Amino acid sequence: MQPISYLAKVTQENPLAVAISLTTIKTGAADIFAQVISAKDSDTVEIDWKRFFSFALYGAIYLGAFQYFLFTKVYTRMFPLAQRFAAKTMQEKLKDIPGLKAVFKQLATDALVHWPWGLIPAYYLIQECVSPVFSYRNMISKLRSNWVADLKMCWAIWLPAALFNYGSMPLEW
Repeated sequence: MQPISYLAKVTQENPLAVAISLTTIKTGAADIFAQVISAKDSDTVEIDWKRFFSFALYGAIYLGAFQYFLFTKVYTRMFPLAQRFAAKTMQEKLKDIPGLKAVFKQLATDALVHWPWGLIPAYYLIQECVSPVFSYRNMISKLRSNWVADLKMCWAIWLPAALFNYGSMPLEW
């Protein structure tokens, strides 16, 4: 069996396991990359393994498991037109006003509900869970200090990406 065919088969048979595996690897690798790049002026690179672990755990629990459930179970029910819309040609999409509205509703749900009240707080919760002593107050303090800047960054990066994804990719992907 060809590698691509095998990966497609594994993904179809084990979508949650694949989602968790890929997001864990991707998020952990992204943190290692960020740590190496931020230490580019230094002669040596010391990886902060606690930080790496918190990112990898966030990738597994939130980005992999929770978002798999959110996008494949919840959003498919909340925005059934968006799924059909994604499969259409660009010319068909431009004429599909209900489909366009569904995509923008999905995007608004992410930007105004999911990211500010789920994605960002979950990061700080997981980050605090890997600290030697869990402190709810410390987590809330970090969240309050960074929430607005984090949300603006999410919007700057993920609004265009999500618009592309929701407009062109089926939700189960």
